[in-house]
Amino acid sequence: MIRTRGKTQELNMRKVWLALLIGLVLCVMTSGMAWGEDSLAGDDHPLDEPLEKCLEGEGATSTQATVQCYMSATEVWDAALNDAYKSLREQLDSESAQDLKEVQQKWMAYRDADIRLAAGLIDGTIRQVLAAQAEYERTRERALTLESYLGALQDSK
Repeated sequence: MIRTRGKTQELNMRKVWLALLIGLVLCVMTSGMAWGEDSLAGDDHPLDEPLEKCLEGEGATSTQATVQCYMSATEVWDAALNDAYKSLREQLDSESAQDLKEVQQKWMAYRDADIRLAAGLIDGTIRQVLAAQAEYERTRERALTLESYLGALQDSK
């Protein structure tokens, strides 16, 4: 009986440590210090202003409101991503355009898997926020990457 109680206490301590770790991860993620964010992403971008305002206002009222803020911001960045992709593809030779298409398809598979991972980190309604935030961050990062490729291509001409 004592041995079982010890295992139960050990399991409870592990849950406490896991909760603390997840809390720390959420603090880092929501403070704008997203993991994997590089110099391309930068801190400020005009397309991020509506998200910041939403999260400071109505997005702070509920989980669903926060999710909606991220979903709206993702739509904006997805449009920027698609514009950059189309512009880049139009300027590439056929072989490079095919490479871009293949890479983009692989990126979409990565994005989807990464969102599933983020959503699976924790149970409860916060999982919706994590999934929405992950989709926003991945879409934003990819849009900025494609825009940087487009800028480099235009600079080389």
